[in-house]
Formats: sequence, structure tokens, C-alpha cells
Amino acid sequence: MNVAPHTARASELDRLRELTNIGAGHAATALARLIGQTIWMRVPNAEALGSGVTPGSRGGWAQWPTGVFVDIRGGVGGVAGLLLSASSRDLLVDRLLRRRDAEPSDIEVESALCEVGNIVLSSLVSAIADTLGVIVMPSAPMLASSDADSLFESVVGERSAGLAGLCIQSELIDDAGALRALLIWAPDRHGAASPAEATAPPV
Repeated sequence: MNVAPHTARASELDRLRELTNIGAGHAATALARLIGQTIWMRVPNAEALGSGVTPGSRGGWAQWPTGVFVDIRGGVGGVAGLLLSASSRDLLVDRLLRRRDAEPSDIEVESALCEVGNIVLSSLVSAIADTLGVIVMPSAPMLASSDADSLFESVVGERSAGLAGLCIQSELIDDAGALRALLIWAPDRHGAASPAEATAPPV
């Protein structure tokens, strides 16, 4: 992944964490409504993209093999993703597609995961955009059933020139700790700018 390392000011990191905190709260609510149970979120943290992002505090990408990503254009662009552990993916699919007659097909599973990702990530991005008073246009969801890191690096690589070089992360978790998901947001340079800069028209 060829993204220039970014040296962020403390105030900039605080602002991005706060924006992600707002967005993750809405994303957690959206996921809770989908599965019918309480979802909690952890305080967001930030890290540099330069040498390859490693999501989560333990295990890195290995613990998050499944991911849904959207490419965001507009006033606060970048790349956003919803990562799932293998057990959480199976648990989520079971809750969404549970039925007695037959196992869901691969197409049904992929469709369900894309729909969940689309709803959760749209809630994340829309809340951030609303806070800044800007308009955003997320792409259609992109699913990686395995090797989520490869898809993330591919999407980020296509946007590398415009990204701020940071990845903000917030974990979502249910009461029992059985369902775990990780929200990630790699903002573009416009989205990482100060509020005045982010809402100013391009010159």
C-alpha cells in the first residue's frame, strides 16, 4: 500500500476521533436494530497507513478476515469499512438468515453481508457528514468474504494520492462479546482538514 506517512497534529487526531465517535455511535445503533440486541462501541483510536494498517489491538488482519468497504466521495471522502471476525460473520449470518428448511446459499450470505455493511457504513458516513454539514456519496458496498486486507489495500491504493494517511478504528461488540465488528475510516485530506477547510469551496 503506497500511502505517504502522515504526521498529524494532536488537535487533528482529536477531531478525527471525535467525528468517528459520533459516526460509530450511529453505526452501532443501526447494527443493533438489524439484529435486535444492544451493541456497544469502543473509543476510537488512530494509526498511520504508511507501512500497512493493522486493525484491532490483537491479531491484526488475521482476526478480521471478512470485510465490507465503501469508497466515499464528496465533502468528507475516503474509505470506510466494516470488518468481521470469522465467528462473528457466521453469527451475524445466522441471525439474519436463520430458517429451518435449508442452509442459505452463498449468494444469500454475500447479499446479506453487503446489505449489513451498506446500512452500518452509511450510518457511520452520514453522521460524520451531517456533523460537518457536507454531502457525501458512498459507493456500492464491496465485499471480501476472506482476505479483507487485500481488498482494503486495493481500494486505498486507488485513492492513495488523496488520503490523509490515517486510519481511525472503533470496535463494535454485543453484551456477550460473541459478536465483534471493527469500523475503520481512512479519511481523505479534505476530510481530515479543519472544519473551516473541510467546508470551504475548492479554489
